Amino acid sequence: MQKRIMASILIGLFTGTGATSHAAETMPRQMDAHEHGHGELMMVHEGNNVMIELKLPGVDVVGFEHTPETEEQKNAVSEAIAKLRNAPEIFTLKEKAQCRFVKVQASSPLARDDGDHDHDGKHDEKHDDASHEQHEDEGHAEFRAEYHIHCEAPEHFRSLDVGLFRAFPSLEEIDYQILVPEGQYSGELEADKTLLRF
Repeated sequence: MQKRIMASILIGLFTGTGATSHAAETMPRQMDAHEHGHGELMMVHEGNNVMIELKLPGVDVVGFEHTPETEEQKNAVSEAIAKLRNAPEIFTLKEKAQCRFVKVQASSPLARDDGDHDHDGKHDEKHDDASHEQHEDEGHAEFRAEYHIHCEAPEHFRSLDVGLFRAFPSLEEIDYQILVPEGQYSGELEADKTLLRF
């Protein structure tokens, strides 16, 4: 069953089908509550492919969770997204595994353009349901990032150093769940404990 879940998640991620969200929902997730100081990391590894998903509270990334009002706040949001997209600064991969980032995405509802709504308050049809949910929950706006990794020697992919505490010092803990061929693990990372071993 576990291998089918991993395969379904990876097929969805790497082919762009909707299998990802369904398969991810079948994994036990205890990390859905929004809590300041606490980020979330989910990693799936099967074969040569690895996917990492991050969810971080906006207040720990940029210091606020409301729509940016000043140029300084808008710049802070843009800089945070650029920082999250700079994957080698966020994750240190072991050279022996010969891994490379093949796709990186980072976003936040705080980065949305106010032009997404008509002046009469109607929602623009371009928005998908996920964007709408993020917009509605803007009181607890988050930053999300997704990293797709391909490893030529995946047997050596046994650990991952997470640099989020250096990038965003107000983070206190990162709750993680990982699904690897050897099993499923969960725990917490802290500023003085950033190495994820599996």
